[in-house]
Amino acid sequence: MAERKRTRECGTPQGERKGPGKYAFLPWLIMGVGAFSNVIQGKTDNPWLGGAALLTFNSLYIFVVVSA
Repeated sequence: MAERKRTRECGTPQGERKGPGKYAFLPWLIMGVGAFSNVIQGKTDNPWLGGAALLTFNSLYIFVVVSA
């Protein structure tokens, strides 16, 4: 019971979380749709490099958001 009453340094009881949820930042990936459409339409100088960069960025972004 004493452990339940303990608080973290920020003053909130253990188990309670403040702030955005786990998936709150995933809608920001919609911002990349414009870049993705440019790659698909061939409007970039090097579409393979652009596609690889978008895939890498999105994969790392999702990994960081979900694991944070």
